[in-house]
Amino acid sequence: MYNYTMKLQTVLRKWGNSIGVVIPREIIEKERLREGEEVI
Repeated sequence: MYNYTMKLQTVLRKWGNSIGVVIPREIIEKERLREGEEVI
């Protein structure tokens, strides 16, 4: 686990009965994020 800070403007979208945060693909690839990772 590591700490990393970044400023990001994004969109909240309805996902079933929940709300999800949409992160653009460019950011996901640049930061090497993976599904299931905890984002704080």
